[in-house]
Amino acid sequence: FAAFGPLSSELFTWWFVRPQVWFKYVLPLVAFLICLAVACRSSYGVAGLAKNLEAMLVIVAPFSILVFGHAFLVAAGVFAGNFESNLIDRNAESQDSSNRLQRVVWIVFDEFGQNPLSHRPPDLRLPALDELISNSFVAENAFPPHYWTSASLPALLTGKRVHWVVPHGPDGITLHFHSDTSSAELTSADTVFDDVLSLNGKNAAAGWYHPYPRLFPNKLSLGYWTPAGWYRCKSFNECVSASLANSFEDVPILRDLFIENPLVEADQIPFIRNRFLNHHREHAEYNLLLNARAKGLVTNENIDFVFLHFAIPHGPYLNRNNESTHSYFEALEAVDETLSILRDEMKRTNLWDRTTLIVSGDHWLRSDLSSPDGLDPKEVFMPENTRVPFIVKPSGGGESIQYERHFNTVITRQLIKSIMTREVSTTEEIASWLERTSEEQPEFMNFHPCRELETPFILNRPSTSVRLLTCK
Repeated sequence: FAAFGPLSSELFTWWFVRPQVWFKYVLPLVAFLICLAVACRSSYGVAGLAKNLEAMLVIVAPFSILVFGHAFLVAAGVFAGNFESNLIDRNAESQDSSNRLQRVVWIVFDEFGQNPLSHRPPDLRLPALDELISNSFVAENAFPPHYWTSASLPALLTGKRVHWVVPHGPDGITLHFHSDTSSAELTSADTVFDDVLSLNGKNAAAGWYHPYPRLFPNKLSLGYWTPAGWYRCKSFNECVSASLANSFEDVPILRDLFIENPLVEADQIPFIRNRFLNHHREHAEYNLLLNARAKGLVTNENIDFVFLHFAIPHGPYLNRNNESTHSYFEALEAVDETLSILRDEMKRTNLWDRTTLIVSGDHWLRSDLSSPDGLDPKEVFMPENTRVPFIVKPSGGGESIQYERHFNTVITRQLIKSIMTREVSTTEEIASWLERTSEEQPEFMNFHPCRELETPFILNRPSTSVRLLTCK
């Protein structure tokens, strides 16, 4: 039963993509009862044991072949990780400088929380962030549009609060909106990229998790993407281990164990419960690749709008040197290092003072600061913990403004359009713009952080009373 359960779980995952846990174990339970019946009908002793094992072997063998066969096909490259190119590289020709839009670079750091940033240790040095804050519009109470990256990023790009999303295929994701019962494909939805194109500007994007070049192939002049999904094995033996590790995802006792293959010389397969995240090694590798692409985008003077979505400070945590760490605060140093690199590159190419920079997060820190790799969820979510940074440096700098009013960052798309058309150009004008616009969106609306249920978590104006949700 213990062996057959994971194997059939793997099979049902292939067939039904997201089967219910109980359904995965209906067949294993039936198989167990059959084997038990066979044993009961036999005499106690070697003959009965042999028949029982024979029955188990007959039933389990086909599924074992499927698991190992799947591993072989992955190793052979039949099931490629990238169904289409993860890169868009079109020639972005120079434009007439007299009719150029205000250049905007929008950086979204994954799981970038305002609360730990505001209460950071006194010895934590974040010089690039501190310098940016000293010349920018800084929001103290900005709330993200969603708890999950899968829904928050589409909400930010479309400027509409997304209820939930349903990914399908290598380039498809269906958005279900809060405002009504309508849905739309992200590939065809109206986004901030369409705003730039309507103004005769050029777009570029680089990020992780969402495959931006595949989602917006006709809207980007330059694009790059790094995955955040399945562990990508490098050899047949690793692929066998990875397939078995994925099989044990719902076995209560085994889900937190390591799956080891004595024939694998590479690192161990990551924790099974974190199989949707990259291993530290891959996380660091992808972060370096993304940084390299980002430097090329922010220094391309022919691009009017650059969107960047970084995997940091999201776990598994990386420090300033792109090495593994177990501290979220050290992961904030990685954020600071990235900002420092991009700032210096733009200064080197004389684009810093010509660029409006927006820095924010897709959602707050959803785990306890002391948890290994930042993967243990918080038990209680309070409004103060659900804020994200929201920093806007206008081109040429400006007077620092600390903005305390609550608002939802889903309005960023509207703000970018106002900036690019030069309707808004100073920190004071950004504050005035938010005073006029933020009333149109609720401050914060989200789902239960532990289940995919429509349980709203609302911060009402002007009352500060909230419902606290626990992960139990």
